[in-house]
Amino acid sequence: MDNSRFASGLGYASVTSYGRVRAGYRTVTVSNTNGRVYLRRSLPFQTNGLTTVAVINTAGGLNLLQIADSCCAPPNGWSSLRVGNLAYNTGPPPLLITENHVTN
Repeated sequence: MDNSRFASGLGYASVTSYGRVRAGYRTVTVSNTNGRVYLRRSLPFQTNGLTTVAVINTAGGLNLLQIADSCCAPPNGWSSLRVGNLAYNTGPPPLLITENHVTN
C-alpha cells in the first residue's frame, strides 16, 4: 500500500479495521480532503507486527502515538496497521492517512 490512502472520514473516537502495510519505516501523513497537511511523521513498522496509530492532541498540536498491539500478527513479513482518532474536537473535516516507504 505505498503512497495510498489508508483511511478517510475518521471522526473523533473512531478506529479503522486492520490493514496490511509493508514492514519498515513509513511516512504517515494526516491531511484534509483539500490536501492541507496537518502532520507528517516517519514511523517504524515491524515485520509481523501489529500496530495502532492514534491521532492525538498535544500542547504543540496534532501528533501520532504508535501503540504495539498484542493479537494475531500478520504472516509473510507484513505489518498490520489500524488508525484511531483520539484528537478531541478535530471537527468535521475528514482525516486522510497515507503512508509511503521511506528509503534509507
